[in-house]
Amino acid sequence: MSLEAINNGVAANIFVKDVNFWGTVYPTYFAIPHLKKTKGKIFVNSSSCAFLQPPRLSFYSASKAALIGFFEALRIELAPSVTITIATLGIIDSEMSRGKNLIQGWRTHTIPRKQQRCF
Repeated sequence: MSLEAINNGVAANIFVKDVNFWGTVYPTYFAIPHLKKTKGKIFVNSSSCAFLQPPRLSFYSASKAALIGFFEALRIELAPSVTITIATLGIIDSEMSRGKNLIQGWRTHTIPRKQQRCF
């Protein structure tokens, strides 16, 4: 794959990081003062992809791994007043796990149904 194709893939997948990482970090940041006062709990929805790194899910896996790293560090910073639980749920059969929006060469395409499988 050419460098330009890789750059197109990165640009097309920035939203994955924005949703999965920043979409969890920003609300947590604003909730921390209340959570400290009430000895609250934070629940983080990560994924087993953070550890397994299946093909076709590299950007998703990286965003979920970033969540784990961030919240493991935050767990130490906020202890003992706030506790954090990180769930690493398994892979399910979905458009994403079947390769919708798979970048190959210059264009985005979906893997034909007969080649699809869930991990």
